[in-house]
Amino acid sequence: MKQVLIFVLILFTFYTFGQVPSTLTPAEKVYGLSKFWQEVNYNFVYLNRVDQLKWDSAYLSLIDKVQKTENDYEYYRLMKQFCAMLKDGHTNIDFPENIQSKLLKTMFGDYRIFIENIEHKAIITHINPTKKDILPPGSEIISVNNIPVKEYLAQFVFPYISSSTNHVLEDMATIDMLQGFEGEQYNLKIKKPDNVIIELVVKHSKCSETA
Repeated sequence: MKQVLIFVLILFTFYTFGQVPSTLTPAEKVYGLSKFWQEVNYNFVYLNRVDQLKWDSAYLSLIDKVQKTENDYEYYRLMKQFCAMLKDGHTNIDFPENIQSKLLKTMFGDYRIFIENIEHKAIITHINPTKKDILPPGSEIISVNNIPVKEYLAQFVFPYISSSTNHVLEDMATIDMLQGFEGEQYNLKIKKPDNVIIELVVKHSKCSETA
């Protein structure tokens, strides 16, 4: 399991560094972090529901971490994780357009895959026409990179989404589960509607087909 996680991290780092701009200075990153922390302290309606000690401790630890981020994407990921502590769907940190425009969600070259949370399962609801026989709608993704889906979501997706309700968190996380940059690869184990289990390696790249 550790070898798989290390491989995924190396692969992800390789593609991220090649595609994500590094426009923010360390000082600007600290300023952005501090401005957000300050605005929450003064204006967040539900601040009384937040563990203030934990919130302030996270802020202090992030002052050093944000300065060490290698690019803007890493910085915004930390900011999104910080924001998620508020557990409020109306308070979010969004990627800027120069990052968001590079992130792919459904396109995997020959495949166009749309996923939704249905009864706490990651179900493929739409697929591009030429792949429907191989991967029919209704198929369930049961693991990502050899990690069960629920565990994968808990480790790599939930911590970056701010939501006050579990079902909205699960819905958003499932839709974004395979989001990544061009060239980023996922090893999927999928149970088809006829209960046949297949393994599929998909890699983010533009797909000419529409689902």
